[in-house]
Amino acid sequence: MDANEFRDLGHEVVNLLSDYLEHIEAKRVFPDVEPRTLHELFSESLPENPSSPHDVLAELEQKLLPYCTHVGHPGYMGLITPSPNPMGVIADFISSALNQNVGAYSIGPSAVALERRATHARLQRPVPREQND
Repeated sequence: MDANEFRDLGHEVVNLLSDYLEHIEAKRVFPDVEPRTLHELFSESLPENPSSPHDVLAELEQKLLPYCTHVGHPGYMGLITPSPNPMGVIADFISSALNQNVGAYSIGPSAVALERRATHARLQRPVPREQND
């Protein structure tokens, strides 16, 4: 996928999710669907060949979105699943694209620095200066 295809598909995904979130209040929080219906909906064989991104998005819109628990609905009162905040969705998108690893400074220096700062802020302690500063 080249940069232009990525850009176009990204816009399509953002539009799809924006429409979903914009109209989420009109949906039931918990879908009224029997397990058998979903079993039949997803009973086809796994594809042998790749599908186009547009086909995947169409299938997602047809088969997945209608039968999700809509945790972004204002009537959802979950115990452990927080409602998706649109900025959090954008942050996940950025995080996925950068794919930084905070396990080692050498493979994610800015991510490690940010994690250290966030951890120290959470603990309300000053960030220690690095010895190599």
